[in-house]
Amino acid sequence: MNESRKTLEEQVQLLQHEVHDLKQRLTKLESTKIKNPIPKASTPTSYEVLQPNTSAVQHEDVEVAIKEIKTPQPFHLDQFIQTWLPRLFIFVFIIGVIWGFKAASDYGFMRPSVKVALGFVVSTALLVVGYFQMKKDRIKLGHVLLGGAIPLFMITTFAMHVLYNMCGPTTAFILNLVWIMIGLFLADLLQYGRVL
Repeated sequence: MNESRKTLEEQVQLLQHEVHDLKQRLTKLESTKIKNPIPKASTPTSYEVLQPNTSAVQHEDVEVAIKEIKTPQPFHLDQFIQTWLPRLFIFVFIIGVIWGFKAASDYGFMRPSVKVALGFVVSTALLVVGYFQMKKDRIKLGHVLLGGAIPLFMITTFAMHVLYNMCGPTTAFILNLVWIMIGLFLADLLQYGRVL
């Protein structure tokens, strides 16, 4: 009986030592789990459905996105021209319209009411042409034309109110609010290339 008791005591001591080792390993794993989480493997029951581990996929997607951001993109002349040429065009066009109105005023070719009406007609034409360019999948040109119509509306309203005294400040304010609301509507509508 003494021998069996000794063997039992030795086994208990051995088990205590193994439990102590396992506790140390567990604390080490918990401390590394905070730094580098390891997904838990679980065995599904009959009513559970396995869900894919998306953390690894998301991590890879983030790394790919970071690499794409860090790598410099090659310069494409055609893409540069398609992006900046319409913007330059609309800027020069608006400056030209202002100069045309000024020249017509200096030489007395048109009366103020004709100039204001022409400004609103040209702005409306830009809206219509820009809309049809968007319909034909010429997105960048459509954006530029639609975006250029709003400042032209506002410049014409400014000229109508300040230069020619054709309306009061309340009317000019309401018209400018309308142009801004149209601009906001177009910006929201065209944000993702949508067309009515």
